[in-house]
Amino acid sequence: MKRIHYTLILVFFTCVAYAQICPGEPGKVTWESYFGIYSADISQTTALHKYPQRPDAAKTLYRIQSPINYGNYAGSRIRGYLYVPQETTVTFNVTGDDDTQFFLSTDELSDNKVLLCSLDGWTSVAEHDKYVEQTSSQVTLLPNINYYFEVQNAEGTGGDHCTVYWKTDLVDTAEWKIITAGFIKDIDCEVPPCPAVGTPCDDGNPSTSDDIEDGFCHCK
Repeated sequence: MKRIHYTLILVFFTCVAYAQICPGEPGKVTWESYFGIYSADISQTTALHKYPQRPDAAKTLYRIQSPINYGNYAGSRIRGYLYVPQETTVTFNVTGDDDTQFFLSTDELSDNKVLLCSLDGWTSVAEHDKYVEQTSSQVTLLPNINYYFEVQNAEGTGGDHCTVYWKTDLVDTAEWKIITAGFIKDIDCEVPPCPAVGTPCDDGNPSTSDDIEDGFCHCK
């Protein structure tokens, strides 16, 4: 089995560019949901005008598992940081309904995230071997590093859910276990969201009137 070794690379200009988010409170992460997609396709979620700044629903999670049977025709994401107390070799596994992707960064920068495992369809909550792509290659995690992670999910109809499991000598090497509060941190340091599309504003041009926000922090 291929092994991927995750190490910390300090690049000054990259860290400065990523100053808008940082690791937050340990023991929890946030789930965000976006309504209004038309099929179970993650690309439909990311194309929504309100994505990612204005989710339709949000909940605090204490493990990397979304709410179950929350709704239909919606995309969701879970973001946060994964950290371990000592070096460990990990294999990850995802389950979900429908399309699900799990990304992990080599450090705390989201720009360095890599797709580790995914499913192009659906599984039950504890169905770990329906798709080969559900299970990652082995990854070595080091202590004192906050690894940014992101879970993307898109739901058509039916029993929506997504969960990230792992096998590690920190918990269990034989059975898949859900990643729980002792190994996760929430997002912090985010910039305020852009005003909603249609919000009145002033673009500074005296020859124009009735200016409005476009939803992407531009007044037009």
